[in-house]
Amino acid sequence: MNLGKHSINRPVATTMLMLVVALLGAISFSRLDVDLLPKINPPVLAIMTTLPEASAQEVQDLVTIPVEAVASTTPGIKEISSISEEETSLVILMFDWGKDLSEAKADLSQRLELITLPEDASRPLTLEFDPNSVPIMQVALSDSKDMTMGELTDLAENKVKPRLEAIDGVGSVDIVGGLAERVNVTLDPAKLAEKGLTQDSVAAVISASNLNYPLGVVRQDDLDLQLRLQGRVTDLDELRDLVVGYTAELRGGQPVPVPVKLSEVATVERGYPPATSLTRVNGKPGVALAIRREGSANTVTVARAVREEIEDLSSELRGLDTVITMDQARFIEFTIEAVQENLLMGAGLAVLVLLAFLRDLRTTLVISVSIPFSVIATFALMYFGKLTLNVMTLGGLALGVGMLVDNSIVVIENIYRHTLEGKDPRVAAEVGSREVAMAITASTLTTVVVFLPVVYVGGVTGIIFKELALTVTFSLLASLVVALTVVPLLASRWFARKRAKHAAVGPDGSRTGAYPSLLRWGLDNKAVVFIILAALIGASVYAAPRIPTEFLPSADEGNFSINISVPEGTPLEDIDALVARIEEIVESEKSVDKYSVSIGSESAGALSSAVTGGADAQILVQLDESAREKKETQAVINSVKKQVQRLQGDFTATFNMTSSLMSVAGGMPSQAQVTVTGPDIAEVRSLSDELVERMKDVEGLEDIQSSLTEEKPEVHLVVDRAKALSYGLTPAQIAMSVSRAVKGQTVSRYEADGTVIDVVVRLDPE
Repeated sequence: MNLGKHSINRPVATTMLMLVVALLGAISFSRLDVDLLPKINPPVLAIMTTLPEASAQEVQDLVTIPVEAVASTTPGIKEISSISEEETSLVILMFDWGKDLSEAKADLSQRLELITLPEDASRPLTLEFDPNSVPIMQVALSDSKDMTMGELTDLAENKVKPRLEAIDGVGSVDIVGGLAERVNVTLDPAKLAEKGLTQDSVAAVISASNLNYPLGVVRQDDLDLQLRLQGRVTDLDELRDLVVGYTAELRGGQPVPVPVKLSEVATVERGYPPATSLTRVNGKPGVALAIRREGSANTVTVARAVREEIEDLSSELRGLDTVITMDQARFIEFTIEAVQENLLMGAGLAVLVLLAFLRDLRTTLVISVSIPFSVIATFALMYFGKLTLNVMTLGGLALGVGMLVDNSIVVIENIYRHTLEGKDPRVAAEVGSREVAMAITASTLTTVVVFLPVVYVGGVTGIIFKELALTVTFSLLASLVVALTVVPLLASRWFARKRAKHAAVGPDGSRTGAYPSLLRWGLDNKAVVFIILAALIGASVYAAPRIPTEFLPSADEGNFSINISVPEGTPLEDIDALVARIEEIVESEKSVDKYSVSIGSESAGALSSAVTGGADAQILVQLDESAREKKETQAVINSVKKQVQRLQGDFTATFNMTSSLMSVAGGMPSQAQVTVTGPDIAEVRSLSDELVERMKDVEGLEDIQSSLTEEKPEVHLVVDRAKALSYGLTPAQIAMSVSRAVKGQTVSRYEADGTVIDVVVRLDPE
């Protein structure tokens, strides 16, 4: 089948087909998802189980070990790891790449149904790792006026969050930091004892007296009416006047019951819970919002919409300072734009090189048309192949541009040769394309075969480079079709019959010129050519193993983080004071544009530790545009690190250049990890500490730390069972009462100003 002949004889049909492919490619390009790298779904399942009031050791012994024993029987597991913290167990299962996680999850859930755990433990929850669970943006809010933290939290919760959640493509918005307002009922233990009341009795009265309750349906005048008890407290004075018990008073020698109001034994006021975490933005108290996208949404599109909404909110809410502290889309946009620019530049240079060598404008124009048409056709194949527009696919396209002109050059050169022989352009185009059709087809398929094995490579490497291989394959196949159809058609219309030019020859009849002269020299000096070739091969063999290797290159995005760890049990106020000193150092750097601070944890437990590495505080730093362009991040890190190391105090600070590529490598910034295992946790701790100290002496290693955290200091309450029984108490009752006294208990809800807040009863900690 002579494609060139058909395209020449049917120019209208060929042109229409070209336009259809171009239109299809343009539409496909507009609909391609844009991301940094191909979508990667690690074959990971996590089993989360909670055991209230349990220490990390108890969680490990009572929950983690039994769950691991059952989970390990699931087929296809490659590796099992676990994290045991206070009240929380997290068992992480790594499967072989390509494993059907839906099937594995169902199988695992069935096995976990048979497990025996403590009565208070929750049922094990199996979670599938979702890349979309990682926030694509984080926006920090602070106030330039006199707004309290509670008011700022309320603003974030009721105004900013709903606006962001309404954006198409936003999956969820979580508030980090801030304080939720509540009604604090603080009981005075002495007054309770004086009135003969307890925290539990007061809490029970408040809970029973402040409620709306449906009572059923009653009929009146042929209508069915909902009957509801309206017993909700409408203001705090009403709550203060609530009778929570009675005490006896002697009047006329007779005991008379006297009501005890809540205000007599407690203070009642709107307030906030004790702070367990702090957030600051550029040194000012603030609230952060973590924004996650929906599964099918495009990161760049969602981020752009969020930025526009943030600008609108900033103009509407005067005095509200908004800072985007993390934005994955920025680096994606920058990287994609850079690759696109390089792609266009490469195509332009290819055209200039062709013009320089061919020295014929029409010939160069034919090939110049074939380049964009091949690229546009590739976009259509990428769309139907469910690929995304990312660094790897654009890199494959850039690689393909250098090769896709090869087919067109071979065809156009052969056609050009026939025109020099005096043939009609139509005949030259038909004959010239037919003569080389089999050769360029074989050449293209040979190149495609080289890339095809990459498609079958397993693991994360295969996922990343599969799209590059497919893009190169698509572009080469498109270039083959273009070379056999579009190029002959254009050549038949644009070329003119020419007379062959005789090559320049010397006195001896041999051709002259740079290449013929170089070729003759090589043939006359075979030994020298062989020595040069052997030297190049030897140099390559010597250099190859000495070239540094890494999975993905480090990317300087102008961001870095400081993770600060302190001894267990360190009060929040002390951590805050330490972080404030480090903030001053960060702020003194001229290249720093903005920074945010997170102290403490909003969701303590294994999941948070698995993500943050167990840091007690984190500072995220973003450099200004000039520093980002000059790639000065490491220099700024070194400067800040030297100053932080001079600070006095018992803490460790690790510095990491944050990168969007980090998530592909497992989300951990560490370049190397050493795992220490053993049956005794104390021995493992001792060995890991010793290993850390030894590794500090190894040249080239820095920021060495152990993931094994210290045990939190505890106060053990031992119950005298005999004495407790004499008072009619059990250890469980004592534990519950002490827990409520220390932590407080939410007993009801209070509605005011259109919002509903918790009513929390607790003993006065003083």
